[in-house]
Amino acid sequence: MSAGTAIAQPQVHPPRVAWLYGARFDLFFVVGSAALALLSSVAILADPALFAPIFFLNMWGLAFPHVVATFTRLSFDKASFRQNRFLVVGLPPMIFAVVAAVGLSQGQWLLATVYFYWQAFHYTRQSYGISRAYARKSDPSPTFDDRLSTVVLYALPVWGVLNRSFEAPASFLGLDIWFVPVNEMALRGFGLATGAVIAWWCVDQLRRARAGTLAVSHFLYMVSHIAVFTAGYLLIESIDLGWLVLNIWHNAQYILFVWYFQNRTFGGRIDPEHRLVSKLSRPENAVWFFGVCLVVATVAYQFFFFVSSLVALQAVTLAFLIGQTLNYHHYIVDGIIWRSRGSRPPQALVAATKA
Repeated sequence: MSAGTAIAQPQVHPPRVAWLYGARFDLFFVVGSAALALLSSVAILADPALFAPIFFLNMWGLAFPHVVATFTRLSFDKASFRQNRFLVVGLPPMIFAVVAAVGLSQGQWLLATVYFYWQAFHYTRQSYGISRAYARKSDPSPTFDDRLSTVVLYALPVWGVLNRSFEAPASFLGLDIWFVPVNEMALRGFGLATGAVIAWWCVDQLRRARAGTLAVSHFLYMVSHIAVFTAGYLLIESIDLGWLVLNIWHNAQYILFVWYFQNRTFGGRIDPEHRLVSKLSRPENAVWFFGVCLVVATVAYQFFFFVSSLVALQAVTLAFLIGQTLNYHHYIVDGIIWRSRGSRPPQALVAATKA
């Protein structure tokens, strides 16, 4: 080989892995949360009697704390509470009034229907937001087709929801539910189109991997997204078990991402105006962050259940109305605090996500 030929063929170096926080955290965040969800489904499929205890552990250990994690950004100190007073104090009664009016007039089926479709959108939007965080980390090198990844990210959940709507099971988590009618040919057509897009994405990722330009962290996250949504909506026959897989994944991810956001926001320092949250967001206190969310959630939800046991309603239970109020409040608030300019991280965090 001549010297000129050697110079004309540049060396291909392995791509830099653009972690959000570090290999240990990110692998636990991306691979660990997906593995927890998928392995839970494997255990339940092997022994259906495990559904109830795993459902309980998810609700108590992940679902309730993930709602409380939202409030670490809203009301864990005076400054945050003043800024978000309406979201904390004013919005919940308004949502409860609507939920109660619907539940007492229509029964549980309409609230269950709204929940099924809204939670699918909520899970997808969270996944999109996390994928964007990895996309920012991968800048300035364009190591993936952002538009193609976005189409994959949205198309798969839509296909899954259409599939569940076509199946139209009689109940969802023990509740009567109504599904939007879906034509079989339309479902198959959308499924083929989505499968083709995913295949195209896989080929694109393979080509970039061979060229040494694969955005590894973004790729891993997209694989986890595809795996969990495929299992939750398409491969698992039971709508309840499919929901549980998605819910475990969503809850675990959310708690971890909120801690990561708070950690990057405060940069490891104790902020006098946000003393509790800034202290809990330090690396050595990550377990304490989860522990505080767990304790607050346990106390709050036990109080709600106790109050509900004292009130007898005809069409629905008060516990169900409160639960749906908390769900819808979480969805609405989440759509505000992660997009509003006032809640965005300071420039130091924006820079850190690109570093």
